[in-house]
Amino acid sequence: MYKLCQRSMGKLVGFYSLSKFITEQPNERDALHRWLMFLMKPNKAVLEVIERADPAIRKAHNVLEIRGNGISKLKANR
Repeated sequence: MYKLCQRSMGKLVGFYSLSKFITEQPNERDALHRWLMFLMKPNKAVLEVIERADPAIRKAHNVLEIRGNGISKLKANR
């Protein structure tokens, strides 16, 4: 699901297969999984869990709500 590749400058670049992420059970203890779940517009219950686990996600959600681009509007644009 996650692959690291090395570039010519010696920097590591990560690739994440979102199609595989969607079909597998995400790990709520993994920060990358929490952010991917957030970006995939979770339902309210999942959003509460990942916001409790990661204050940065709570802050991002609050910013989206304040700007009027809340998660519900993001879902509508799918």
